[in-house]
Amino acid sequence: SPDGAWVVAGSDEGPARVWSAGSGDESSCMTHDNAVTSVAFSPDSAWVVSASGDGTARVWDAATGQERARMTHEDWVGAVAFSPDGASVLSGSSNGIARVWDAATGQERARMTHNNWVTAVAFSPDSASVVSGSYDGTARVWNAVTGQVRARMTHSRYVNSVAFSSDGAWVVSGGEDDTA
Repeated sequence: SPDGAWVVAGSDEGPARVWSAGSGDESSCMTHDNAVTSVAFSPDSAWVVSASGDGTARVWDAATGQERARMTHEDWVGAVAFSPDGASVLSGSSNGIARVWDAATGQERARMTHNNWVTAVAFSPDSASVVSGSYDGTARVWNAVTGQVRARMTHSRYVNSVAFSSDGAWVVSGGEDDTA
């Protein structure tokens, strides 16, 4: 967790679990109906977002495991991230769709479309932009409010990692083509 107090991990069996980083004691167990493929903490460490093969991304109370919001995709969800301000969640699905959601309510705010599975997602430091990487061989920067594409970077094979620089001026993507 950002505050260093917790550790979270997903599982092929379906739950995500939170443990104390100091003692190793389990704090909470958050259950999905399929494998948990990605997890992330909110900036204040109070919430966990998890992605699953059950077609959902869910926001949970990190301490209790109580579900706060559920965001539903039509297919496997493989990547999730919290916005730096903690107000939004970004998710990417195997049907090629990335979505920005309200973290408290689960309401969809924006939708962005690739031509294949979305494998990686990240927010810009100011939460105004998002970047997604896909099996379609592209990393794309989008407006987080409108879902409009701002930039497109191409790899010769699929993209498996994306990130913004700490000042938001640069994006890096890593691909199966052995390039960044």
